Amino acid sequence: METIGLAGHAQQLNRGADVSLVNEAGEYLGRTCHWRECGPGIRQSCDAQHCGRRHYLHDDLGSVRLPPDLVKEPPIELWPALLARVKAQHDVEDRLLAPLRGRSDHSA
Repeated sequence: METIGLAGHAQQLNRGADVSLVNEAGEYLGRTCHWRECGPGIRQSCDAQHCGRRHYLHDDLGSVRLPPDLVKEPPIELWPALLARVKAQHDVEDRLLAPLRGRSDHSA
């Protein structure tokens, strides 16, 4: 749940980050849920289409549309391999990308 921790930490600093989830066909699935506890019926204010069906998936397909080129080539891709197409901000580099680069299952 590192991405949720990152988003929560960023919100405390009046900044934010979204992790968009895309399937292998390049279709947008939603974002990671920002709630610490995620499940059916936990949050009445959750606007995900299928809140809690897949834990920590915020499927906001009715309100968020990503341009196809952004989905195809996002600024930073975390999986299946780490790929940064832009120079990341220092905090993103230090707290997210550098630790991932140090793992044997990710490469730059």
